[in-house]
Amino acid sequence: MRRDTLICMLACGLVCATPVLWSGSGGIAKGDISGESSTLALGQLILRDDFEDNTKGPLWRVYNEDPGNCAIVEAASRLEFRSTSAAVNAFAGYIANAWRLDPKQDFAFRADAHYDLKTLAGGWVNIGVAPDAEHPRQRSVEIGIGCTNLLTCYWYDQIDDGWRIESARESRLTNDVALYISYTTDDDTLYVSDSGYGAEHAWRSFPGLLKGQWGGEPVFVYLGGRSDGLEVGAGRAYLDNLLVEQGLVVEAALQEVYRFWSPLTGGHFYTMDEWEKEKLLVDYADVWIYEGIGYRAYPDRSDPACKPVYRFWSPDLAKHFYTISESERQKVADEQGATWAYEGVAFYAYPEGAQPEWALPVYRFWSASLGSHFYTMDLAERDKVVNEYAGIWSYEGIAWYASQ
Repeated sequence: MRRDTLICMLACGLVCATPVLWSGSGGIAKGDISGESSTLALGQLILRDDFEDNTKGPLWRVYNEDPGNCAIVEAASRLEFRSTSAAVNAFAGYIANAWRLDPKQDFAFRADAHYDLKTLAGGWVNIGVAPDAEHPRQRSVEIGIGCTNLLTCYWYDQIDDGWRIESARESRLTNDVALYISYTTDDDTLYVSDSGYGAEHAWRSFPGLLKGQWGGEPVFVYLGGRSDGLEVGAGRAYLDNLLVEQGLVVEAALQEVYRFWSPLTGGHFYTMDEWEKEKLLVDYADVWIYEGIGYRAYPDRSDPACKPVYRFWSPDLAKHFYTISESERQKVADEQGATWAYEGVAFYAYPEGAQPEWALPVYRFWSASLGSHFYTMDLAERDKVVNEYAGIWSYEGIAWYASQ
């Protein structure tokens, strides 16, 4: 493939078949982080960000491995990467905030890239996909441009469990390029390229990755840069004109968490699972009384700010226990495994300190006499339990944050 002939493609020629919600801060067609999904044919824009307003919009969250020595900033109507010489293989970038691309359908996206440094120390800008927004450099595929050992190059990486398991470099003759990532669901193959989408343009293909190794979960898109002992100043390394031109955009969607109470055990049960809810209503109506929707939470990691709420079951106590605390989950598993059996993730909610403005606290109580925990978002109910049932229930504070 002749990389010296690569021409930087501009977004201004695209015609949208449906209105696209966008500004300099970016946008998604058909629903803006509201639970809807959007899908259009190739060339009919789904999502774009040209970074014109120089302000991070709601499409993105910042991921930064070394805030003191590297940064990703919108400036001069583009997304710039900057760093100091003290950065050690440090990455900073934008990663999709509460939206992902679903491998149930083909997808394709691209971005323009600029890198004009020629140095011994290494530096790069890149685009990529990852199954986990909290730790994108644990498992990812990315393509970018940069320089190391005075070699200006294209490069791609596949990273698994934090280790680079496949990587390649190839020289380039231009500082301005376009980078492409695309995916075909029929053969479960991801492609990276500097000249276009699909197998016919692919520099490298990754078969069996998204549905196979990554379990078929929707993936997060990210853009950013990396430095390894290199000072990168303003205007030297940047990305621009992100276009998602094909795909199914899965947006964060809150779902109901149903609440049951058992007069036989005095315990409550919470589930997001529709099948589990119906089974209790039909087969165990004599044991469990349905009390309605307790609150709303997420069924998956679609909002990177959320954490899993873990669920335990005690056959001895006939009770369930829920916690968002990783350390508490581990402590219960290690020290009380004979009493509490781990059942997995019940749903995803916001830990205290990471909640958005609209989220409300879910309060937690403990009853030593009943051997049970109780959770409620209802402030009046919380106060009633505190004031009238203090001899039975001890208030333990905020468990997590969710939505009404």
